[in-house]
Amino acid sequence: MRLLKTDTIDLLPQHERQPHKYAILSHTWGKDEVIFEDLVNGNPESKPAYDKVKFACRRAAADDYSCIWIDNCCIDKSSSAELSEAINSMYVWYQQADICYAYLADVDASTDTDIQSAEFRNRLARSKWFKRGWTLQELLAPGEMIFFAKDWTVIGKKLDLRGVLSSITGIDEDTLEDPQKLHFASIAKRMSWAADRETTRPEDLAYCLMGIFSVNMPMLYGEGGVKAYLRLQEEIMKQSDDQSLFAWTLNGAPDSNKHGLLADSPSAFRNSRKIMPYEDYEPRRPFQMTNRGLSIELPLSRLNDDTWVAALDCPVPPTYPDSSFLAVYLQKLSVDSDQYARTRIGRLTQVSELGAMQTIYVRQVLHNPVDDQRPFPRHIFQLRNTPSPEEYRIVDLILSPDEKLKTAPPRLTTSRISTQQKLLLSPSTFSIARGAHQLTVALILEHVPDGEQLVVMLGSSIDFRVGYDAAALSDLSIDPRKLFKSFYSYFQARDPDSCGDIELQNHGVRVKMDSVISGANKYYMVDVEVVAKVKKPGLLDMLVDSMLDEEVAGGQVKRAKRSIWGKISTRTRRL
Repeated sequence: MRLLKTDTIDLLPQHERQPHKYAILSHTWGKDEVIFEDLVNGNPESKPAYDKVKFACRRAAADDYSCIWIDNCCIDKSSSAELSEAINSMYVWYQQADICYAYLADVDASTDTDIQSAEFRNRLARSKWFKRGWTLQELLAPGEMIFFAKDWTVIGKKLDLRGVLSSITGIDEDTLEDPQKLHFASIAKRMSWAADRETTRPEDLAYCLMGIFSVNMPMLYGEGGVKAYLRLQEEIMKQSDDQSLFAWTLNGAPDSNKHGLLADSPSAFRNSRKIMPYEDYEPRRPFQMTNRGLSIELPLSRLNDDTWVAALDCPVPPTYPDSSFLAVYLQKLSVDSDQYARTRIGRLTQVSELGAMQTIYVRQVLHNPVDDQRPFPRHIFQLRNTPSPEEYRIVDLILSPDEKLKTAPPRLTTSRISTQQKLLLSPSTFSIARGAHQLTVALILEHVPDGEQLVVMLGSSIDFRVGYDAAALSDLSIDPRKLFKSFYSYFQARDPDSCGDIELQNHGVRVKMDSVISGANKYYMVDVEVVAKVKKPGLLDMLVDSMLDEEVAGGQVKRAKRSIWGKISTRTRRL
């Protein structure tokens, strides 16, 4: 630690013994600050900011301090080792200072300095000093602190101003009164104090918080603000099991966004000031970052197929009722995996009953499975939803001869396929053939009211994407001896995301697909929708009606319809 002599404004030689008591300056940097090199080269007076250093030394000398520490003067920033040591030690240096002078260069005290004046309070709150990241620890650490306006007029002592300072910063008055109470504040609350603060370098928004959480870590300028802040949280986890670290929100984020349990910035804790942990509600298992994600044991309750609610060991503010727990939403990244991601990050939820405790891994760095274009050994169609069998009955599944001999891929439990579709009581999964423009399966559907049949085909397009096609069987020329080959000759894959409905003469067909990763397999969950169109009576309809009159008497209405439509379809194919 280098010190500045208050009488000569020179650096105290390192071989001289440092005094037990020293003053320290808290300020915001402006243009042309006096830096370490200026003092070494002997020309600090040439800098416009020299007056700030001079008046700080003069005030310290008047208060009987022989030395003062000023960050811009007393750190040799050309030495990365010295800079890292200073940043890691700065909180302690402010804490051990006998007195701290907070210089607010943008607060004009020439008119009204009455702290009871609303106008002056507003001017004080607008000071840049309350917006900078580094000044947060400089406010919290010192026991004795005096605030000065830009002409070095005394505004007041921290103890006397604690009510005003609390309203400006959100920091509790008792913490401002006694710095030793800092560590009784939850992690979420301490993060909230930094939510609206800024630093010139993005990494410093994490580095300036190290002392507030009693952690140390190396400075890696260039790593970016997000990585620096993640490293800070990982260091905090090594010292604390306070789960309010995970109680943050990202306002305006879509529900579909996925994230890790750790935030990207203190701004995510803007609304977390009142969150606190239970005082050992139950013994907590350690949590830590691993190469599979954040390993943590949490009580999970299932919300739907792939979304869960994980309770945190924190009561629900602001009333903190007994047996209430804040909770976050989690989504499984893979159906048969123990890896999750946080979702619905724009809000927290709450539970009153805890689910079963499970050890899970929450990924911090994520790939969206739906958009994931990484190669997978196996791609699989799985029928998830089909039309009601009362309207459209699946009468046949046409597979390639080779696929018929193979065991069907395992079915994911998320499928909601109707068990009334008798043909699909066996696994409704089909391996997608490798290569471009390949047909995987043809589903033959029968419209129950009139017996008309149509086909929905699933496969791959010429650009190796999954797709589908549909047609009325009456419009196709199918060789019964070569069913799969016949359907393959008609198959033209359409993109399910862009093609919309396929409009047949009497039916509208739409297929929706979304992907799910399960182990090394990529599943495409298929929803088949078919809607019958209202037919206008035509010549064939009148023929049907006349023929029906004859068969109704025998009580064979349904059989008659199927028989007639079968004849009509046959005639149509011959035309």
